[in-house]
Amino acid sequence: MNKFNDLVSALFRRVAAKKIFLYTLTVFLIVLPVSIALVIVSAPSNAKTSESTITVTLKELDGNEIAREITSSRELGGDSLASIINNLNEGKSRAEELPAFDASTKPLVAIIESENERTELVCYFSLNGNDSYCTDESGEVYMISRLDATDFLTSKYSEILYSSATLPILKTIDGEAVLPRSLDWNYKNVSETFVKASDSALGGTDDEYSITGQIDIEFSIKPSSCQASVYGIGGDEIFNGTIDGIKNLIVSASDSVRVIIDAYWEKNDLSSYYGSAHYDFNVIIANKSEFSVSSTVLAKDGFVLLKATNIEDLSKIQFQSDQSAQAPEFIFVGTNLAEAILTYPTDISSTATTFDFSVSYRASMERFTLDLSKASTAPEYYSDIPCPSFAASLAKNFASEMRYQLNIINGKSATSRYNAYNPSFLSLSECGFSKNIDYGSHVFYSDTNVRTFVSSGCEFSADSYGISVPAVNAGIVVAVGEDDHLGKFVVIDHGMGLNVWYCNLSDIDVKERALVTKEQSIGKTARSEVSQKEGFWIYVTFKDKILDPNEIIK
Repeated sequence: MNKFNDLVSALFRRVAAKKIFLYTLTVFLIVLPVSIALVIVSAPSNAKTSESTITVTLKELDGNEIAREITSSRELGGDSLASIINNLNEGKSRAEELPAFDASTKPLVAIIESENERTELVCYFSLNGNDSYCTDESGEVYMISRLDATDFLTSKYSEILYSSATLPILKTIDGEAVLPRSLDWNYKNVSETFVKASDSALGGTDDEYSITGQIDIEFSIKPSSCQASVYGIGGDEIFNGTIDGIKNLIVSASDSVRVIIDAYWEKNDLSSYYGSAHYDFNVIIANKSEFSVSSTVLAKDGFVLLKATNIEDLSKIQFQSDQSAQAPEFIFVGTNLAEAILTYPTDISSTATTFDFSVSYRASMERFTLDLSKASTAPEYYSDIPCPSFAASLAKNFASEMRYQLNIINGKSATSRYNAYNPSFLSLSECGFSKNIDYGSHVFYSDTNVRTFVSSGCEFSADSYGISVPAVNAGIVVAVGEDDHLGKFVVIDHGMGLNVWYCNLSDIDVKERALVTKEQSIGKTARSEVSQKEGFWIYVTFKDKILDPNEIIK
């Protein structure tokens, strides 16, 4: 019995020892690799990190920048622009070709730049559930994964793609868009979720709009509700009601009023947007413009004078015709008065018998129909209105072409030199004036330097200040004015597009549209800043080209 007990005790000791060994071995095999891994992770390393800087830029196709983000490769993630575009680039797959997109699809340019690489993609995102695509700089086509496309289209960076993200436009009767002072706007994206739109395009505290005739303003999409108030010059409220009621408000021309409008678009099951806008702006009431023509017949070699009243900005005059792309150039001929010379359209059909066009300025518009005539019914003198700038290049060789054209028009020999005009041009040297500076290049020497001077005209000197300057031939005055470069000047059209400019005058003796005779005084001599002598300058242009005055005037 004792032996049996000793045997059992020995057996248990062996088993226990074996268990202890197995347990110890198990713990060692598990703990050791983990410990090594933890040591490797936590131990400092002198190896160079792979972290880099990434710049992602999002633009419209015309180059307008939408957003830019600079981040590190370690910080990529979440809904940042860099993460969205980087995932889009890595997840794209090769496609055969771009599908046909409708006109509403707006391409965006995404640029990813790192230290050693630059990738530029033109992205075409679909808002109607179809696949989205992109192309790289080499023209290769790729499909953007649905997940990456959705990530972008539900981000704030895609707002520019949604037409519903734009507030319905408030416009004046003159077509100017009025900006809101404050805005709370929401639009629906592809996930059928309403998102708050940005409010970057807001008006300022001093926004002012010139409105013709009456305060006529309206929204491109009528709001659910709208309240409008108008305040006079002294701050008194002169109107309170709907926006439609403002049209009936009588306000004197040139009066300034303040307009406040609060508009609201409600949210419903069919809405793609909702929100409110607050407007606060000033309005100046302007008189309507009126247009007229000097004749209802436009001759092949003539012109019709087109007049416009109550004009403040020539660039806002719109000329339209379905028959011709030519538009006349308006010039100011008085306070708020503008004129343009309308010549026979060179690009009109040879079978046309009438010329139809319209002229508009802000809310004012007039339509005209002119009868076309092959025979000349034009005045004795006419012009193409010369360009008031001398930026054109010098063109001595153009004089020969000018002589040829003038002689052909007058039925003369093309080789004849001065027989295009009758009477001939006045000789200024025989009238007591001497040529001081000639047309062309000149070199001036001084004690300190050598200066090259290019003259586009001729300077004539006189005996004293204030001597009358004669017209070198009969013609019509087409421009009178004053310029920093030209001084006081008079432009006389001598027919068929030939114009003589008399510049650096002390006084002007003629008015625009006046007919002048040969040797008639058109102004007085002044002191020249170039030569420091008394006299005047002569420039000659033919159909907006600068010519050598010596070809015409002696």
